[in-house]
Amino acid sequence: MTLQNYNKILNKTNKMNKVFTIKERIFYFLDNQGIKKEEFYKKVGIARANFSGTGKNSELGGDKIVKILNIFPKIDANWLLTGNGEMIKNSENEFVQQSRIGNNNQQIGFDINNNSISELQELINIIKQQIMNKDQIIDNLFEQIKQKDTQIYKLIDKLTAN
Repeated sequence: MTLQNYNKILNKTNKMNKVFTIKERIFYFLDNQGIKKEEFYKKVGIARANFSGTGKNSELGGDKIVKILNIFPKIDANWLLTGNGEMIKNSENEFVQQSRIGNNNQQIGFDINNNSISELQELINIIKQQIMNKDQIIDNLFEQIKQKDTQIYKLIDKLTAN
């Protein structure tokens, strides 16, 4: 493979990673691993509607992302959130610890290397940014509601004045 062909593939991959949403990357992972979507919905406890129709365009909450990463410890968290890096964790660096939560055994994957803390900090920052973005959307929606309420009250006043 020539360097030019490699760069074309790399650029295409980088563009795809930026275009794909978290939900699209989840579907890609499921297809790659031969996991049926219905099985995924059941294991994670997410309704199918969250991944179809208008729900397809909404973002997943941090709690659901954490649950997905815990249930499917092979998924690289950085890849899932950003599209960067490899989809599957490197098995040489992966350590799976059994953790007892309530009456259930749950596997939690840890990627043990020198970058673990910085990667987790990066993920925390990404999630914080998503929360801030959602807070801004909520604030904007509240402002729109206030404006609509004002318009409605003005119309009611006009109708009752006649």
